[in-house]
Amino acid sequence: MNRRIKHTSPSAAPEFYFVNKFHWPTETPMVYVSTMSTYALAQAGCTMTLIGSGDPQHDIDRELRKSFSLRPLPHYTIKLFSKMRINRRKKLTLLFYARAAWYILTSSRSQPVIISRNTTFLAWLWLLKFLTGAKALFETHGYHGKKTLPDLPARGKRKFGNVSFYYMVLERIILNRLDGVICITHPQQDIYRADFVRVPSIVLPVGAPLSPDEKIDTHQAFDRRCVVFIGRDTSNADGEVLLKACSLCKPDGIRFAWIGLNDAARAKLEIELERKAIADHFILQSWMTPRQLREYIISNASAGIAAYKPGYRSEVVTSPTKIFDYFALGLPVVAAKMPTTTSIMSDGNEGVFYHPGDPQSLASAIRKVLAAKSPYKSMSAQALCAAEHYSYASRARRLISFAGGL
Repeated sequence: MNRRIKHTSPSAAPEFYFVNKFHWPTETPMVYVSTMSTYALAQAGCTMTLIGSGDPQHDIDRELRKSFSLRPLPHYTIKLFSKMRINRRKKLTLLFYARAAWYILTSSRSQPVIISRNTTFLAWLWLLKFLTGAKALFETHGYHGKKTLPDLPARGKRKFGNVSFYYMVLERIILNRLDGVICITHPQQDIYRADFVRVPSIVLPVGAPLSPDEKIDTHQAFDRRCVVFIGRDTSNADGEVLLKACSLCKPDGIRFAWIGLNDAARAKLEIELERKAIADHFILQSWMTPRQLREYIISNASAGIAAYKPGYRSEVVTSPTKIFDYFALGLPVVAAKMPTTTSIMSDGNEGVFYHPGDPQSLASAIRKVLAAKSPYKSMSAQALCAAEHYSYASRARRLISFAGGL
């Protein structure tokens, strides 16, 4: 069920609302990120409400413990509203947005901070700012304009009237009427500023789920010689390069694991593994809860791979969430070298870069990480230091400071 427990001294705590239209809880990365980042704001002393779509009777406390390994907090609320179903596959978001806006209007104190990551909520966000005097922030997870920068790949062409065009129009009309913009990558901030955004902006990568008592044992992890890739089989993930690199690393006794696959993706990859004769060196795993994922990595992994295909999404607007997961457990990282990764790690410190799209380069980088125990332990220590910097707690502090200065 939904909880709302009043703070003992509400006037002393900043009040935040975060609106996310995605169904809670689901296996999508953005549901996880929204939950962890808002929970960190509550831990930092804010009265925090995450508003999502879902079953209003859901047992929130139980789900926080089960899926996110989080204990309920008295000043952390998850409020769920159901969406109206149009047909078997589609649901209407408009009613959800209206309920979310009304809830904020009737529940908030004076001048809360309201954040959303949904472009289609922008008009509601501006309306709430106008009606309540709230500080309204948009957390952008894409870029829908026409601007290109010399050192970044261009966005693909859009057709007039498609969803991306609609998003572009909304952003151009509303973003500069809000109080600020939260970007998740530095290239994203650069391109928004170069295009049209004039309000204050800040770069806040999605965050590392820091747990001081959970990290790899470097002695055991080094000897396992197993590298893991976390993520779904999307157009952004370079699965072909992973498979080819596994073939190249097979003589070195290095095993691979891919975590986060659905049944269809597993079936397709199983055929490829058999065809390439690497089925005994490549483990396929379904999606795991955060707790299961941490336990698996601590027990099985030597290094983490961030295998992205080169292109606009990877190099401009994708915050590499899997790298933060690796950092949090002290796992050295092998990452595709591109603007979104070079801004958060350095070659030879937290891990090693490889050239995107090049399986030979990926295999060489993996061998370099696993070549000797002393530099491996150093990279693990640097990864843990990076996790402190990119932790959700650090992100929350920076966000509170940014909002307070507006």
